[in-house]
Amino acid sequence: MKKFTFHLIAFLLTVTLYGQQHVFSLSDLEKQGISMKHLDSLYKAVPSKDTIHPVFNQQYYDTVVHVAINEFIENINTYLLNHGFKWGLPVRCINRVYFNSSGKIDYFIYIFKGLIGNETDFTFKKLVSEFISNYKIQVIAPENFSFTIPVMYSD
Repeated sequence: MKKFTFHLIAFLLTVTLYGQQHVFSLSDLEKQGISMKHLDSLYKAVPSKDTIHPVFNQQYYDTVVHVAINEFIENINTYLLNHGFKWGLPVRCINRVYFNSSGKIDYFIYIFKGLIGNETDFTFKKLVSEFISNYKIQVIAPENFSFTIPVMYSD
């Protein structure tokens, strides 16, 4: 009975987690019991440098995917600024974004490089969650994919 209960809980947690979009700091992701290694097993990583891409052909990557990812980051920063978010000083961040094959965002993982206050972190997470709930990059892929996107956020 305990084994059945455990599997039922694990199944329900998986359905809940994978059925919606999530924004996590890396430490919050790990507190949820989810590892990036696990997500990486479900989403094929697309390198950001010129190389052979495991998901897209080179021409599609150069003309569509690369442009869509840059627009995505620009649009996040614009959304934050339009909603009164202030960084103060420029903030370096690494974003790991997991997309489903239709271009919707399933997971947005962020790692700030440097100290960020709790209120700043909370507001960032809230606004990015709002933003990605209605955002879809204009990319069609044969499978789920992910990008690591280093960025310098600023006012």
